[in-house]
Parts: sequence; C-alpha cells; structure tokens
Amino acid sequence: MQRIPPHELKIDRCFITSMQSSHSNKAIVQAVLQLAHAHGLEVVAEGVEDGQTETALSDMGCDITQGYHLSRPLPAADATTWIAARPVHVPASIH
Repeated sequence: MQRIPPHELKIDRCFITSMQSSHSNKAIVQAVLQLAHAHGLEVVAEGVEDGQTETALSDMGCDITQGYHLSRPLPAADATTWIAARPVHVPASIH
C-alpha cells in the first residue's frame, strides 16, 4: 500500500442497497465518502439499483456509481457500444 497507494475506494453493495431504508448504513456511506475524499480518494459505490439511490449518492458527493440501474452485465461487443454512448469520466486525480 505504501509503494502503490490506492486512488479509489469502493463501497460494498450491502451498504448501498439498504442505504435508503437504514439510517445507520446511510451514515456509514456518508462517513466513508468524507474520509475517502479527505485522503484524496475517488469513491465508487457498487450495487446502485435505482435512480433514487444514484441521486442520493450524487448529492452526497459520490464520484462513481455502478449497478443494474446503469446497466446489466453485457457481452463484450455490447459493452463497447454502451461505453461509446456514454460521456467520458476523467478521475479528479488526472486533472
């Protein structure tokens, strides 16, 4: 970890999927976001299943979301087309 410091931190889906119904999990997600950002890390939230969760994460400052709300798993050829149709995300650490 000292030789190759992380550039991002991923929040497990178990916290994300119940974030809307569990004040405890929402507090954990907020704390992880604040801690990661304080250390200059980008945060990826996995398990985003609906627009409400995506909006809540965006409002909290989450950098990247992934999950079925954005796309189901795709074959490689379809993934290439899907990616080409999306805006490019440039991590803050590259700016």
